[in-house]
Amino acid sequence: MPVGDAPKSSDPFPWIWIPGWFLTLVGILGNTMVIYLIATNRRLRTQVNVLILSLAIADLCFCLSYFPAFFTCEFYLPCDRELRKIFAAYFAYTSLMNLCVLTADRYVAIVMPFKYVSFMTSRCVVTMVTLSWLLPAVFYFLVAITLKQMASEEAITTFRIVRVFVFQLTPCFSLLLATIHMFYIAKKHSKKMASLVSQLQFNHPISYQKQKDGLNSYPDPTQRGARKCGRGRSGYEIKNGFEISSARLVGVVVFVMVLCYAIDSYFDLRNYFSNFQTSIDDNDYIICLLYMTNSAANPLFYALLKHDIKKELKRLFFQRKKLEIGQPKGIVLKAYLRELAEPAVCQ
Repeated sequence: MPVGDAPKSSDPFPWIWIPGWFLTLVGILGNTMVIYLIATNRRLRTQVNVLILSLAIADLCFCLSYFPAFFTCEFYLPCDRELRKIFAAYFAYTSLMNLCVLTADRYVAIVMPFKYVSFMTSRCVVTMVTLSWLLPAVFYFLVAITLKQMASEEAITTFRIVRVFVFQLTPCFSLLLATIHMFYIAKKHSKKMASLVSQLQFNHPISYQKQKDGLNSYPDPTQRGARKCGRGRSGYEIKNGFEISSARLVGVVVFVMVLCYAIDSYFDLRNYFSNFQTSIDDNDYIICLLYMTNSAANPLFYALLKHDIKKELKRLFFQRKKLEIGQPKGIVLKAYLRELAEPAVCQ
């Protein structure tokens, strides 16, 4: 089944409608929440979160153009089936390209940390985000629209086969290799830092214990903010936790997306090379649910695994709840203003 469409069925109410609408609503609400948090909160406007914002916009567009459009055109409005598939597939490939950009950012931060600041500038981030939207538009959307109007069925089928290799298998294989290498480097750094810390504990047990317990003074306000973000942890623990957390976040998102595209690519190639006949069965429904699960699960992963987004979600919901149940507003507002005054030195 080509990316971006759901199969037709003789059953007027197949089982896919209930999980399909549920995943669509979760994806729309989750991605909208991520977009709102990053767009309205200055503390979340970092380079990494700009990439997450672009990915959330692509997932939101896919959620809006995939299942709701299919349901509307199937029961209410006559639509061009192929054109609807092309639009949904464009947003799916844009989401994949944005994930490649996000993985590249985390890869440079973990594997080449000393080159990250000089390489990942604001201009570089804007360029990568622009390319992640522009490349699928030029090499897939415009080509697919042109072939739909002018080319024969054999040329369209050949383009679909090329599309599977260029926009599905190649990015997924690259994402898988980069994620495995990130986990390897992060684990290697963790073991190396653990060895250095054990040596420091052995050679300077008293001074190290004071630093670890937060007993030393921090005259510099940025160091005071760093201690607050680290919650009393030592510097190596903060850096090590950052690397593991970044690798874990990218790894979970990549795993779900690679699973979707690998299964879809298998069935696509099997149908294309089997006398170009497409079979409609429950496998097509499963692929539809996988694509919707991918777009719906990404914001949940950000909320659970991204520290700064998770912190802002807690502040957005729980502090408002405290104000509503009658806690003195002055205390909550003072604490909130104190947090705003602290320098944001950790993400």
